[in-house]
Amino acid sequence: MTLSLVGCCARTGMLGAIVMSSSPAVAARCARARARVGAACSQNVTDPALGDALLDRIAAGASAPDALAAVTAAGANIDHRQLTVVDAFGRSASFSGEQTLGAHADCTGTDCAAAGNLLADPSAPAAMAAAFAADPAAHLGDRLLQALRAGRDAGGEEGDVHSAGVIVVDGVMLGIGLPGQVKSPITWTLEGGRCTRIEGGDEADRLRSVIDGVPGADTIGEFAFGTSMRAPYGSPSEKGRLGTVHFALGDNHNAYPGGQNVSTLHLDGVILNASLQIVDDGTWIVKDGEWAL
Repeated sequence: MTLSLVGCCARTGMLGAIVMSSSPAVAARCARARARVGAACSQNVTDPALGDALLDRIAAGASAPDALAAVTAAGANIDHRQLTVVDAFGRSASFSGEQTLGAHADCTGTDCAAAGNLLADPSAPAAMAAAFAADPAAHLGDRLLQALRAGRDAGGEEGDVHSAGVIVVDGVMLGIGLPGQVKSPITWTLEGGRCTRIEGGDEADRLRSVIDGVPGADTIGEFAFGTSMRAPYGSPSEKGRLGTVHFALGDNHNAYPGGQNVSTLHLDGVILNASLQIVDDGTWIVKDGEWAL
């Protein structure tokens, strides 16, 4: 009586879930998503806490498959549960307990996982995963809707659908900016290893308010450029994406050998489509978001 899919957009870092059911208010009970962490669904004999438990483990550093393995090993009455999960890197996992109701199936696909129970046709989850993967350039919300339509057209559930819902979250930095980017550029003026001025729109105002009065938070604690084609936009790893350059304000003594700045904050700011040049000899490392060496 429930059919769902969780998915991640490798292009933007968005995460989301979509679900339909013969039960009322299904999305409120079954679907969970957290920006820069993952998305999960808990269904069949639903335990909403399991979706939160999956995301808690991912937030603590586990991959989606490892999080699922840990939750299914420890969960009560796990034979009655059906779970799907995807993390911000697109790693996915799915599970159907031995007591899952009726005709049922679960599967993983590219950046997604799908599952269903009391199905008219057990091929529906696989059809959803295929539809989700068909147009990776589309907005995540549209891909989720296409996946749900594909599951319906493949047979869907045995009973009538009484509720459906979708949730989409965007990767953000510090709660400042949406879809992995700020709405207006934030300009930092750097002098003597410190950020002496922050200019821009509302997000610049919020950033100033966050660091104001925090010891060491105006110090440049990190500088680097990205080299990976797989680091997803809008995720914590966006700063590793090829074509980006990033600076961080704040602490560098905890994670970086030789770092001496101590602060309670460490805030990364990513420059997309960046250009980076060695001024002394004119060598470009990155130019207009492309690797130049």
